[in-house]
Amino acid sequence: MRTEPSVTEKSLPALPSRAKQQHKEDDRSRRMRDLHKLWKRPPVTFASSEPAEEILSLEEDPPQKAQLLRRDNETLRQEVAMLRAAQRTDKNRIEDLVQELDRARHDNAEQSRRIARVISAVNKAFSEYKKWMRKSLEMESAEISSLSSGDSQGMIPIGRSAFSDDDDDSLYSSCI
Repeated sequence: MRTEPSVTEKSLPALPSRAKQQHKEDDRSRRMRDLHKLWKRPPVTFASSEPAEEILSLEEDPPQKAQLLRRDNETLRQEVAMLRAAQRTDKNRIEDLVQELDRARHDNAEQSRRIARVISAVNKAFSEYKKWMRKSLEMESAEISSLSSGDSQGMIPIGRSAFSDDDDDSLYSSCI
């Protein structure tokens, strides 16, 4: 399938390659010029309150135009000065916030260390308590096993009290 040659190729059948290249560049610049005609630049804006038409209409009176431009320039300088001052205060505020953040981090780290010390002390006390409980349970189980084996050397067997019922009666009668 063969494509049709473009309009520029039809009009320049026998031109050498350099001439074709020049024609393409001319064609490109013509298209750009046409684009600029279609897409005009935005109007010039001024910081002053006077409309742009008033300033542009003063082409006949250059001293008045210069005075308006100076006033506009002064207004812009004041705006820039205000923006720079605001930027400085913002920068100072940011520095203050960074310092405050550093202090908060330091305080947080100190609190974390204190909490870690408390947790360590609680864990140590709990482990000692567990050891004590384990010893107590081992001693009770040893006592229970010695009692159940019949080796009661001064131990009270389970289910019997230290005082028998008849001992209570004798104590009571001797007190009367």
